[in-house]
Amino acid sequence: RDDVKDIVSLQDIDKGWRRLSLFAFFFQPAALDVVPVPECIFQARSSIGMRGQFGWFDLYPFEWNTKRADKAFESLAKPKFFVAPILQELILNRAPQLVLNFVNDVCREFNFVR
Repeated sequence: RDDVKDIVSLQDIDKGWRRLSLFAFFFQPAALDVVPVPECIFQARSSIGMRGQFGWFDLYPFEWNTKRADKAFESLAKPKFFVAPILQELILNRAPQLVLNFVNDVCREFNFVR
């Protein structure tokens, strides 16, 4: 849902799956806008029918920026190999030559063409 008052439809379920995919496969903070705490609490208190059903009491501390989220999902859905940006930024850039050596070893072992 985009709002705690929204009735969940099949289209919303698909949209939710796309958004969860972005979180599961790569962290995409640009697709989110942070909701101020008072507004978050107000929205949760005005939620209809779903309060507490999923364990987060309808607190949505962020909103999806639909345009940015759709663009991010489309790049994720392309059939290509990718490395999650969070891994690139926090792990792999610490020893780039070591990572390249490992990739070359894997490519030779499994006949991949880089």
